[in-house]
Amino acid sequence: MHAGDIPGWVPTTPEEIARRRAARRREERIRRARLRRKRTLQTGAIGGAVALLLIVTGGAGGQRHFERRVGDLTWAADFGGSPASVAGENRAAGTGAWRLPGGRARGSIAGYPAEESVRPGEVQRLYVRALGARWVRVDVYRMGWYGGRGGRLVLASRRLAARPQPPCLRSHRTGLVECRWRPTLSFRVPSGLPSGVYVAKLQSDAGAQRYCMFVVESARPRPLLAQLPTATYQAYNAWGGDSLYPGGRPVG
Repeated sequence: MHAGDIPGWVPTTPEEIARRRAARRREERIRRARLRRKRTLQTGAIGGAVALLLIVTGGAGGQRHFERRVGDLTWAADFGGSPASVAGENRAAGTGAWRLPGGRARGSIAGYPAEESVRPGEVQRLYVRALGARWVRVDVYRMGWYGGRGGRLVLASRRLAARPQPPCLRSHRTGLVECRWRPTLSFRVPSGLPSGVYVAKLQSDAGAQRYCMFVVESARPRPLLAQLPTATYQAYNAWGGDSLYPGGRPVG
């Protein structure tokens, strides 16, 4: 059988072969360009999803964006993410401004926290009364070594209106003094605030100063636990006119 005997067969010239090869090269270039474009679109979509995930979760380190100025207060540092270790925290800059002059409260100002201990994510409220004052200010310090200074400023409020507070109720039978004041300052404990003992230094424009104390607990169990006898503190607390030791009468 000769080539001419095959149905549909026609002789192929060198020019035709070159034209077909050129057409195949063009098709291959188009196919590769489409493949590169598809990969680019897929990479962009994955990158966008990762960027969205980082925005939602707060970044590659799992840290959320931390707003240092919130309403009536300003945090002294970025307390987003995870808290520093005790050693790392003690390397932070300390201050002696937490101390009261002479080590004693003075003037007509009083206050208390809503919770004696709080955990990250929970809301703490501070209640303040300052008779005869126009404004009060609250500075919160964490107690620690801090190069021997004893404390670190973590939160500072602006000047807050010294609103009148209702009288506290006192039980003559038990000696219990119960105040139902309106909160002066509220804040949510950030995730990066280290556990420890915190004092809120209350001050007024009349020069009055006093402490109130609370504890920030760790968000997860730790190998070392420090327990404060807050119930004993309150038993000796004679604010309001009585305590469980020098005054009152037996309850039976």
